[in-house]
Amino acid sequence: MNLTLLGVRGSTAAPGADFVRYGGHTSCVAVSAPGEPPALVLDAGTGLRRLGTLLDGRPFRGDVVLTHLHWDHVQGLPFSGAVDHPESRVRLHVPVPDAGADPLEVLRRAMSPPHFPIGPDELLGEWEFVPLLPGPVALDDDRFAVSARRIRHKGGVAYGLRVAEPGGVQAAYLPDHLLLDGGTDGAAIADGVDLLLHDGQFVASEQLLATAYGHTTVPAALGYADHCRVGRVVLTHHHPDRTDAALDELAAAFPETPGGRPVAFAVQGTTLAVSPKRNVSQ
Repeated sequence: MNLTLLGVRGSTAAPGADFVRYGGHTSCVAVSAPGEPPALVLDAGTGLRRLGTLLDGRPFRGDVVLTHLHWDHVQGLPFSGAVDHPESRVRLHVPVPDAGADPLEVLRRAMSPPHFPIGPDELLGEWEFVPLLPGPVALDDDRFAVSARRIRHKGGVAYGLRVAEPGGVQAAYLPDHLLLDGGTDGAAIADGVDLLLHDGQFVASEQLLATAYGHTTVPAALGYADHCRVGRVVLTHHHPDRTDAALDELAAAFPETPGGRPVAFAVQGTTLAVSPKRNVSQ
């Protein structure tokens, strides 16, 4: 399983010379089998605009699963030629507050006039809007299995996602995650995965901000990774003011978790090959 990082920023995109190496687009991850184009996308931030580069100009056909509906996770939907295309076929999984909610109407609250010129049902192509609820996620492509679990994040329903190859490797994606109560919330979604792609928006000195906005500090995220016994950690959802130089400093300061698990800081445009985890003593 390959995870291509199309967007690694949180809150808002970060353009400019100081953000070139790690990238400035907001959250979006394309999931694919080796040698195959992606048919599964996690989140639809501005990084979704880059999806076409993985499809050689072809329209996207598959599932897009949203962790939550904040702007930095949905803003790419009307700006990606791969999904907003006459020949696209998209099944969009929309977090909803309860089983009776209409996912199209929930999404329309932020994407319709006067807030935006068109509604989600005016996107080009064939679209299906389905509610995302806790538990297994029904995908069109049986090469992967996805499950969703509610996690803490300020401002609406938010999910952590676990992606697995049947009988193979597994990854967890928690880009917005408030860790409380000893840092074990949501552990079931990440327990034992080979790769954890996790919220690392704030540093330890910003703990009050992290808690206020429903996010995690880097040290807390690494402790969570050890608690979940993951194989390796990639921190994403970088603060929009965190420059390349500042991220370099963090990468040098945190090469591994306290338990010895490898740590990396997400770089837009890179592809992470998920491989079986090595044994770690803690």
